Amino acid sequence: MNFRMIGQVVGRVLCIEAALMLLPMIAAVIYDESPVPFLITIGITGGIGLVMWRVRAKSGGITARDGFLIVGLSWIAMSLLGAIPFVLTGDIPNYIDALFETISGLTTTGASVVTSPESMTRGGMFWRLFTHWIGGMGILVFVLAVLPMSGNRSMHIMRAEVPGPTVGKLVPRIRKTASILYLLYIALTLVETVLLIAGGMSFYDALLHSFATAGTGGLSTRALSIGYYNSAYIDIVVGVFMILFGANFSLYYLILLGNIRTALRNEELRWFLGIIAFAVLTIAVDIRNLYGGVGHALRYSFFQVTSIISTTGFATADFNLWPEYSKFLLVLLMFVGGCRLRYLVLIVLLGASAVFFAVFVLHYEQERIDVWLHPMEVYARDAAGRNEAWQTVQSLFTIGSGGLLGQGLGNSRQKHLFLPEPQNDFIFAVVCEELGFIGAALILLLFALLIWRGFVIAMNAPDKFGSVLAIGLTAQIGIQVILNIAVVTNSMPNTGISLPFFSYGGTSLVMLLAQMGIVLAVSRQSRLKKG
Repeated sequence: MNFRMIGQVVGRVLCIEAALMLLPMIAAVIYDESPVPFLITIGITGGIGLVMWRVRAKSGGITARDGFLIVGLSWIAMSLLGAIPFVLTGDIPNYIDALFETISGLTTTGASVVTSPESMTRGGMFWRLFTHWIGGMGILVFVLAVLPMSGNRSMHIMRAEVPGPTVGKLVPRIRKTASILYLLYIALTLVETVLLIAGGMSFYDALLHSFATAGTGGLSTRALSIGYYNSAYIDIVVGVFMILFGANFSLYYLILLGNIRTALRNEELRWFLGIIAFAVLTIAVDIRNLYGGVGHALRYSFFQVTSIISTTGFATADFNLWPEYSKFLLVLLMFVGGCRLRYLVLIVLLGASAVFFAVFVLHYEQERIDVWLHPMEVYARDAAGRNEAWQTVQSLFTIGSGGLLGQGLGNSRQKHLFLPEPQNDFIFAVVCEELGFIGAALILLLFALLIWRGFVIAMNAPDKFGSVLAIGLTAQIGIQVILNIAVVTNSMPNTGISLPFFSYGGTSLVMLLAQMGIVLAVSRQSRLKKG
């Protein structure tokens, strides 16, 4: 690995980060705040960056592995140094909390330790939301746009920095591609800022919310987020730009070249817009009674759907108060927004719709879900009658009575008439009662070692058939273990499934041992080939 070249690139990144900190420093000066915290951070960051940049490399080339290391080290260094202004300004006195906030911003995650944004300094708030904007496109893409670098190095860094399975070039030169992407990024940010100002926001708030929208991070200058402004105009503007920033930027380049039809025919874009339209309309119908009509329902539905599917995270309404279907669909959109839509969305939507219908429409399934979520309440209704929650609650009683060391092997009391099927589906609860937490943990460790060993055997199999066979048999046992323990501990709704090698049943044991024999045969063949 070319460590000197890696150090040079990381040094360039830190120098650019230092330069970008000039903007929050200017904001601090404008609002009569001390620029010293940013001056100190700029000096430290820029100094370290210059030292690393000046190190001469024997070779200018880097490999794909070098590219991934450059990206990883750059983000770590930026986060560590980017947290300093929060500490020096007093906005987030604890460095660990400040580091968390910085990482959240640069990765556009949007999680925050700040409970009262209004109490932050203007400079600190600017830097907090500016990290969203920096992370949205990636600072290494910015490096490629402004600093000359060979095509080989540029492509490896681009592939490591930009998410997704493939990275394409808009034009033959990587630097020009990066420049085009950033110009589009800046242009959309400025347009949103102007439109938000027209809606009554101050320039400061408009710019910072544009940063958060562009980076799809969702942090706000207000504790109530966008809901603070209570403006349909602002909701629509921010919602539209969340869609625009969530779309593929290469489509905008096609539009600039006049290939509008080609851009609109893009399969990814069609799926993206289609899912948004479907979710907005169905949720609006579902929540119309909460907001006095379809018009207001469409407003809130549109904003929340675009916020969640773009992974931005702005809020204008408490959707925890919405009906079950709306909450379910929003949760589903969280996963859809983070995947390649054309591969998964149809299957996910169809499967999720079927699950939703079974859970919330069929009476029997509703009862099972109710027992799962509220076992003690269902149990208390008629405990003497041994209602639907009896088995689940008795299982929890059995596990709890074991304590740390257990009652001793064979000394379970719950298995006598209290816990149904203690020899089959709920034998793990008896294990917890007799052997305690330590004994149960050791058994789980043994299962984990068994599964790990099965995967190792599969990876070292002599051929693809042996590998698939070993991993399939091992996975089947692992999944069965997880499901059984999840049922016993009420981590999922009750369903009948045995615990491998523990539950009563001769046929089951024979089949499990046969599976292990096949896995061992694959392992033996692997050893023979190596020898």
